[in-house]
Amino acid sequence: MRAALLLTLLAAGCAAPTLTQLRPALLDQGDFLGTLAREERRHAIFLGRHGAAIAEAERFAQKAETARSGRLPEPEPAEGAAMEATRARLLAALAAPAKEKCPVFAALAFARYDAWAERQRAWPNGEEAQGFRRDVEENLAALEGPCTRAG
Repeated sequence: MRAALLLTLLAAGCAAPTLTQLRPALLDQGDFLGTLAREERRHAIFLGRHGAAIAEAERFAQKAETARSGRLPEPEPAEGAAMEATRARLLAALAAPAKEKCPVFAALAFARYDAWAERQRAWPNGEEAQGFRRDVEENLAALEGPCTRAG
């Protein structure tokens, strides 16, 4: 499977595929961007293993690389009112001190939001999309609650 992915990417003119580079990378930082890089990579690998378009897997790998290099990637665009409201909550939480106090919750909220948006496009209201949506809500609740009050 990996060889086929690599050959396809090389045939497409990609001399250094992002997913291939990131797969073995050590992503062990527990800060916000380190956790985000690890989680975005996890979703890219998931997509690659489950037959998603190579471009989609590579897009998530690029998000992981952006986070790994110390920059915040753009969250996925929202589709629908519920997702738009959640995206707004996420962006507000990322601007709040809670992100610094609880970086893992913030990174998980971001990564699960991205995964929810991607899965919602691929399989609207499917089980995977709804699972990611629940994960986003739980992590946002932690950011908006205990992390806001943390000393």
